[in-house]
Amino acid sequence: MNSIRHDSISTAVILTMLLTASGSILGQSTSVELPDNTVPRSYGIGWECEPGYREDSGFCIEINIPLNAYSTNNSYGNGWKCHWGYFEITNGCESIDIPAHAYLQYSREYGWKCDRGYRSKDGACVSIDVPTNGHLTSSRHGPGWRCNRGFLADKTDCVAVNVPENAYLSDSGKAWQCNYGFRKESSECNKVDVPANARLNYLGSNWVCNRPYRKRLETCVE
Repeated sequence: MNSIRHDSISTAVILTMLLTASGSILGQSTSVELPDNTVPRSYGIGWECEPGYREDSGFCIEINIPLNAYSTNNSYGNGWKCHWGYFEITNGCESIDIPAHAYLQYSREYGWKCDRGYRSKDGACVSIDVPTNGHLTSSRHGPGWRCNRGFLADKTDCVAVNVPENAYLSDSGKAWQCNYGFRKESSECNKVDVPANARLNYLGSNWVCNRPYRKRLETCVE
C-alpha cells in the first residue's frame, strides 16, 4: 500500500517538473526582443516601425524629411511626400515653375494649367487668337476656338453660312435646309410643284399620289 502511495507521489512530482520546464521553454519562445524604434504589430505577430521610421534590411531607420515635404506616417516607400506646388526629385522637393497666364493644378505633364484663353506650348502659355464671330472651346485639340452658330471656319476666320430664300439654318448651325414645300436644287430652294390628285410627302421636299392614283412621270393617273 505504501509502495503504491510512494509511486503516486513520485509520478506527481515528475509531472509537476515537466509542466514547469515546458512553461519556462514556452515563455522563452514567445518572448521576442524587439529591435530599436519598433512596436509590436497591432495584428498578427512580429513588429513594425514606429512613426517617423521605416524598415530597411530588418532595422528601422529614421526618415529624413526634406524641406517642403511632410511625413506620410507609412513605414513603406520613402515615408514622405512633397507639399502642393512641389514635385519630387532625388531626396528632395523642387518648386513647380508656373509660367505667366497659368495656375497650379495636377497635370502629368507640367503640374500647372493655362488660364482660359491660353494653351500650353513649349512649357509656356500662349494666347489663343479667336476670330470675329467665334468663341473659345475647352478642347485641348484643334485651334481652341469654334465659330458661332451660322458661321463656318475658313482657315483662321469665321464666314457666314449663306442661307438662300425659302430656307433656314439647320440644327447644327453649319448648313441650311429648305422650308417645307421647297426642294434643294444647287444652292437654291425651289417650290415643289404638286400635280392634281397628289400631296406633299412627309418631308415636304417632294410629292406622292393620293390613293387610288399612281405616279406616271410628273402626274398622278388612275
